[in-house]
Amino acid sequence: KDFVGEGDYMLAVGPLIPLKNVDGMIQAASKVPSARLVVVGEGQDRVSLEESADRLHVPLYLKGNSHSEEELAMLYSQCMLHIHLSLYEPFGLTPVEAGLFRKASIVTNHGGPPEIIVEGETGFIVDPRDYGTIAKRMNELLSSPELRREMGGQARKRVLENFSLERSANQLLAEVES
Repeated sequence: KDFVGEGDYMLAVGPLIPLKNVDGMIQAASKVPSARLVVVGEGQDRVSLEESADRLHVPLYLKGNSHSEEELAMLYSQCMLHIHLSLYEPFGLTPVEAGLFRKASIVTNHGGPPEIIVEGETGFIVDPRDYGTIAKRMNELLSSPELRREMGGQARKRVLENFSLERSANQLLAEVES
């Protein structure tokens, strides 16, 4: 099952716990014949996620947390798209990271990720339990290099303009001074 480095995969980064909804990613991916999923993280759901992927015939590679920053950067740079389907997420750093690598994201409509992703421009915002819509969005991105390239470029631009350390520091300073 070790297919990291071969490209043509979707990437998720986060702990393997129910809140992160990795099983939802697997459910949606089962409806997309070309879907392959790499998840970087550890957690209590590891065995059940592997069983679910086997049952649904979804190629799944669970990377674990023993990786360097360079390895994580390689995973982002070589993936086709990023997926983040948490049932709730206060902010969600991984869509920002993916944007830096010019990757479109499919993100949850709960919590902070809709503040990062612009629907239809830098990625797609979905209900994390609507597996049909998620699968449709996965297929759209997986089947269109042009769409991935366009959205990925817009994602990087948005991240650099809105989520840089300098911008965050300036916003914090403005709040403190007001």
